[in-house]
Amino acid sequence: MRRFQGAYDRWAERRLTQEEAGRLLGMTERTFRRYVDRYEDGGLNALRDQRLLQPSHRKAPPEEISDAVDAYRGTYDDLDYWQHSNQPDQQGKPCVPTCH
Repeated sequence: MRRFQGAYDRWAERRLTQEEAGRLLGMTERTFRRYVDRYEDGGLNALRDQRLLQPSHRKAPPEEISDAVDAYRGTYDDLDYWQHSNQPDQQGKPCVPTCH
């Protein structure tokens, strides 16, 4: 946010073009213009990613999460991570965690 504000201030003072300000921020001139519009309409808060405030549509319902945790605990209750990750594979070689 500070980087944008600094680039915006220099652009407003005509020390930078929109293209230069965008490049300084790692974005295109068009994206910088969009940010300027949002900033002028609502300040720094308007630049925050609004998607982060919305709940995920992919999040599992609490009952499903609880059922999965219960099923896992019922199956692997007597096995801790260290034992699980060091089980030999089918050829008798020690298994690294990526093969499970």
